[in-house]
Amino acid sequence: MIRVIVADNADIIREYVQMSLNDDPEITVVGVAASGAEAVALAQETAFDIALLDVDMETPIAGIMAAGQILSQKPDAKIIFLTMHDEDETILSAIEAGGVDYVIKSDDLSETLEHIKNAYSGAVRMQPSVNNVITKAFLRLRKNQYNLLNFVRDLSALTPAEKDLIRLLLAGKSISKIARERVVEISTVKSQIGHLLKKLQARRTQEIVDRIREMGLTYMFQ
Repeated sequence: MIRVIVADNADIIREYVQMSLNDDPEITVVGVAASGAEAVALAQETAFDIALLDVDMETPIAGIMAAGQILSQKPDAKIIFLTMHDEDETILSAIEAGGVDYVIKSDDLSETLEHIKNAYSGAVRMQPSVNNVITKAFLRLRKNQYNLLNFVRDLSALTPAEKDLIRLLLAGKSISKIARERVVEISTVKSQIGHLLKKLQARRTQEIVDRIREMGLTYMFQ
C-alpha cells in the first residue's frame, strides 16, 4: 500500500484528490493539509511514502518551501507537485527543491495515480511538457559550462602582454591611458585590443571585462 499525504489550500480540490486516491486499492491517504506549514507538521508526525503538494498555498511557493523542509527531516520521502502552475521557473524550482515529479493538474486524476505509482516504484515518467522544460534547462547548463571552460582555456592561453592589457582594462583604464602607460601609440593599443577580441570571441572590451568579473576570474590578472 502506498501511503500518501496531500496538501492543497483549496478544500474542494483537496477533498476530491483524497477521495480519488482512496478509491485506488494500491493507495491510501494518511493525512491532508491545507498549507505548506501544515504539510511540514503532518510529515513530521506521519509515516508516509509520498507527499503530494500544491505549489501555491499560503504563499506562491509554499509547497516548494515545504518540500525542502520535509526532505530535510525525511530524506527518503518522495515529493510530487500537483499544481496548475506550468511556468518554467516554477517547475525548475520545484525539482531543485527535491521533487521527483511535477504534475500539471487536470480534471482526470487517473494520470496522477499513475505518477504516484511510478514514483513509488522508482520509475518516474514526467509529463512531456515538464520533461521538455527540464531537458532545455539541462542543455543550457551544459552549454554554459562548456562556454566557461572554453573561456578559461582561452584566457590561460593569452600572452603575458595580452594578460597585462586585460589587467589595465579591468582597472578601468581608457585606450589613451593604456597607450601612455605602455608608452606606445594609440593605434598600437587598438590593434592589440582587436587581436584580444578575436581570441576571446568578443565584440567589445567591456564584454570581456564583464565576463571575467561575473565568473570570478579577476584573480588571474592581479
